[in-house]
Amino acid sequence: MKMLYTFRRFLIVLLFLLLSLIVLESTKTLTLKEDHEAMAEAARRTDAAFKAIKAERLSRGHVLSLKDDPNQTGW
Repeated sequence: MKMLYTFRRFLIVLLFLLLSLIVLESTKTLTLKEDHEAMAEAARRTDAAFKAIKAERLSRGHVLSLKDDPNQTGW
């Protein structure tokens, strides 16, 4: 009897958590931050800088190892 009661309690909690997750996922909204454009521009400039560094290092004859630089940034 006690095991059945424990199982019912567990099932109720599980259903509550599942319904909560469904409600949260269905009502969430994605909004852009105020400085989204500035952050996007900073990311583009950083990408261009890494490409320039990589090109300069390759032009000087440095060997770029995937082991040491897995993101291939040129460092």
